[in-house]
Amino acid sequence: MSFYKWNPRGYLETYFPDDISFEPTMEFIIQQRNNFNGKIGVEIGCGPTVCYFSAAAKVLKGIYVSDFLDKNLEEIKKWMIGKGYNWDTFFRIIQMYEGSDEAILKYEREVKKKVLGLLHCDIRKNEIFKKKFDFVMSFYCADSITDDKKKWREYFTNILRVVKPGGFFIGGALYRCKKYMIDDIEFPSANLDENDVRNAMLDAGMHDLTVKVVTDSIAKDKKKKEQYNYEKIILMSGFKKS
Repeated sequence: MSFYKWNPRGYLETYFPDDISFEPTMEFIIQQRNNFNGKIGVEIGCGPTVCYFSAAAKVLKGIYVSDFLDKNLEEIKKWMIGKGYNWDTFFRIIQMYEGSDEAILKYEREVKKKVLGLLHCDIRKNEIFKKKFDFVMSFYCADSITDDKKKWREYFTNILRVVKPGGFFIGGALYRCKKYMIDDIEFPSANLDENDVRNAMLDAGMHDLTVKVVTDSIAKDKKKKEQYNYEKIILMSGFKKS
């Protein structure tokens, strides 16, 4: 897995700009909160982002945050001590979906208290962690490190193995995307559709599935938009058979 040219801050500035007014992935997480209320969970392949586990954190007992790249986890560490990327726009959007008007700094502090630790993960391994979790989330991870659909399915299945029997999974993937870019450097994507996702989840022993394609939030800046190479995303969730 060669991501030596990966630029965490460039990724955040391109794909998590401050000029968006909606964010379908976070909305989906908030809509699904009843399915993981009171659980201890893990986010697999967080990248340098905090917005997805932040959208889940309010109802969790706690969450571990994991990634393969140390430089992504360094971005999370910076945010934990108040020196990282500015996520104010995304916390405002979370609060919009919640109908909350809590001060952003207070909300962020509460989220940080729920972070139980930062972990290294490698989704190429059959056993990513020594333990399984009641709640697992993974967004734009397995599909964003390979353009080989067979490898994607293998990595995605490894992620689903982390879900305990009876546990809940929620995730996302880019829709029919073959590549995405950061500072004009190309990175692979697995060119998935909803059927790829649904079939992989069923084969991994998941049930009561939600799999849907929605339009993603896109930066208004023309140069940033030219990096995307996709307009839609696949959102997914389901329970592991007991």
